Amino acid sequence: MLKFQCPKPYDVILLSECLYYVPASHQIEMLLRFLAGLKAGGAIIVTLAEPKRYREIIDRIRKCFALAEDRAFSGSNRHLLVINSIRSPGAKSA
Repeated sequence: MLKFQCPKPYDVILLSECLYYVPASHQIEMLLRFLAGLKAGGAIIVTLAEPKRYREIIDRIRKCFALAEDRAFSGSNRHLLVINSIRSPGAKSA
């Protein structure tokens, strides 16, 4: 994942239960690279188990990206983040 380059533009990139395996120092850089590999209107979907345990990842994403969705899965201990763009400078996080 750290070196993957999108060979063509995608509508959606799914990172399900895997972002915590990427070193914290590389997560935003990787997400920015994936974001650049999306078609217009595309999104990166991130799911994380144990949101309390991985609060730092969630907060890091909230700080850097505009989110179409940011919520807990109903009836589950998982969290959903849908990234659709880079957060504008000065924009308030959710």
